[in-house]
Amino acid sequence: MDSYIIVDEKKCGLCGGCVAVCPVKVIIMYKDHLKINDGCIKCDKCIKVCPSGALSKNE
Repeated sequence: MDSYIIVDEKKCGLCGGCVAVCPVKVIIMYKDHLKINDGCIKCDKCIKVCPSGALSKNE
């Protein structure tokens, strides 16, 4: 199954805001990219907090 959240790695500045607001802690930040693990509850908090618009819904 595809992730509910899509990360545009070209836009992502790896600020960590999405990691901080995720209530279920499924967003992992690596040195050069983000990974969204299984367990997303589709609250959209990460999308709302992203200053660069790098996160979007996979609809």
